[in-house]
Amino acid sequence: MVEDKVNTHITKELGMAFESDNTLEDIFIESTFNQFERIREYELEELARMKRERTVGKGLITIVSEKLFPTKNGTSERIQVLTMQIGTHTTAYCPLTEAGINIPKNPQWLIGKTKPVIIEHFQRTEEGNFAVVSITAGELALQRKLYEEIVEQEGNKVYTGTVSGHIPSAQTILVEVHGVTVGVRYSQWSHSFVRSADIIIGDVVELIIDKVVEKDGRYEFRGNKKKLETDPMEKLLELNKRRDRFVGKIVGVDAIAGIFVEVAPGIQFKGLKGRNLANPTVDDAVNQTIVTCELLNIDAKNRRGTVRILNYPQGQSKKSNSSIYQF
Repeated sequence: MVEDKVNTHITKELGMAFESDNTLEDIFIESTFNQFERIREYELEELARMKRERTVGKGLITIVSEKLFPTKNGTSERIQVLTMQIGTHTTAYCPLTEAGINIPKNPQWLIGKTKPVIIEHFQRTEEGNFAVVSITAGELALQRKLYEEIVEQEGNKVYTGTVSGHIPSAQTILVEVHGVTVGVRYSQWSHSFVRSADIIIGDVVELIIDKVVEKDGRYEFRGNKKKLETDPMEKLLELNKRRDRFVGKIVGVDAIAGIFVEVAPGIQFKGLKGRNLANPTVDDAVNQTIVTCELLNIDAKNRRGTVRILNYPQGQSKKSNSSIYQF
């Protein structure tokens, strides 16, 4: 008897205790919810607290499928639903319409992603209750939290984030910071030329967030990674002043355009072959053959320069079947 009272109390707190008209339509709808995993008794108290306090949790998206799902107006519709794992054992469900601020065209891409979630309500069925969550609400809550922190820190805090995406057409790299997506333009990513091959999903980077745009309760964050880095051009200017020789690598060989040598990450200068030195080949460019070189001239403002190739300290690349590099 005591156990019944406790369960009724928790059920009321979860918003699940309401009168039911056991019509044939209700019975049919209830039977279709057998495909949902119910909340276990020992999970109720913790989930009730999360719902009440609007706590942002983490959910792993395990399945995206079509289900007959309850809507806010009391009816049920067949829609795309995300099955999510919260914690070790709890299963929750998120309608595709609540799958985030930016939902991919193909929702299957979401499988395997971990997303922030907020428990919106608990759906009652004859066999028990299942949790309905919103990724969108979770993302908005994290956005607001990050915005308030940035305002308090006046944009001077250095954040650690993980590269989560890359949009070459927009020349933007996406970095996830505290569960929030921050966009970094190529021009703010590095002092050097940004190459797609250098952008690796999962890399951990440091950046500052120097711009936030608010619109209709949502925030767009812009980051700057370049401000935290030393411009390699400064080192090249110092090398030029001391007339030091240094290591570069051949990255381009063209009959018309000539030779190109990478003298620092992302910085390419024109290359001239030294006297009595063999000509570099396309294979040297493909394999990025190491060379010893010296600066002939440098234009720091326009990030251009010329180097003389003095030696191949590790030898030239051997002849290979270059046709495999053709498309």
